[in-house]
Amino acid sequence: MVLGLGGYAAPAAMYVAAKRNIPVAMLNPDALPGKANRYGAKFARKIFLQWPDTAKHFKDQQKCVATGCPIRQDIFQIDRSEAIRQLGLVTDRKTLVIMGGSLGGHNVNEAVIACLTELREKIHDWQFLHLSGKEDHQKVKES
Repeated sequence: MVLGLGGYAAPAAMYVAAKRNIPVAMLNPDALPGKANRYGAKFARKIFLQWPDTAKHFKDQQKCVATGCPIRQDIFQIDRSEAIRQLGLVTDRKTLVIMGGSLGGHNVNEAVIACLTELREKIHDWQFLHLSGKEDHQKVKES
């Protein structure tokens, strides 16, 4: 079986598997599917979604099954107070976590730096956890 998880390489693997009659499924954890998942969906027998409403973005909604997003069980064992302390967060501020993918997402990093620089005076009651990846870490930290 092949499970497509998005990204530019997923549709190619899904296509080859489908041509060889190997079962193909896809996980789409995002509210809006990206290009790779929209294209790869035609090769999948089932499309597993985090939210039922996401099905409307796929041509063949009959393939869609809302299952939620798999979460490791140890996530539920995290001590909230300890995590807040270790991350240096302030409990009375709103918190936004920004992720750009496994490599940090250079374009996301650039956009976040630009936006937060421009909005600096308007977002004083917010705190941000920005997962930048190694390549842009120092630039993001300095910004």
